[in-house]
Amino acid sequence: MSCKPKDLTNRHYGRLTAIRATQNRGPGQVVWECQCDCGKVVFVRAGHLTSGHTRSCGCLADEMRGYNLGLGHGVGSDNGNWKGGRTLLKEGYVVVRVYGHPYVNKAGYVMEHRLVMEQKLGRYLKPAEEIHHIDGDKANNDIRNLHLFKDKIAHTKWHNRLREIAIYD
Repeated sequence: MSCKPKDLTNRHYGRLTAIRATQNRGPGQVVWECQCDCGKVVFVRAGHLTSGHTRSCGCLADEMRGYNLGLGHGVGSDNGNWKGGRTLLKEGYVVVRVYGHPYVNKAGYVMEHRLVMEQKLGRYLKPAEEIHHIDGDKANNDIRNLHLFKDKIAHTKWHNRLREIAIYD
């Protein structure tokens, strides 16, 4: 005898709101599509929602990690070690700490050249879109030094064309 799964639609579990049951099933459980208060959509087993095991898309854990077990070490500018949120990677790119951006890396950073282009365009870049630094300086993120390509293929073709006309090797 099979039980009909409980309808969790529009119920709140921590920062998550259950949107709809999916066709996916975990071990004996319905998997729910949920919207986090931060805007991300995640898929969570019903049991994890109702038990309180999963309360957010991961943003809650990221915030809590910054408070270092209640010792007062906040995140971002609330932390005494804060240096403005900009970091130069060994590859030469500048990354910026951004809260709430849909394409942050695991550490919460976004490439600065992508942020500059997004600001210019007034929209988030698609993950496939690539930015070319015209002068070759990966840290020079002035909008006049950036060119947007729709994907890696278009960017690679550009570099191949430059090699053909011997602008650089």
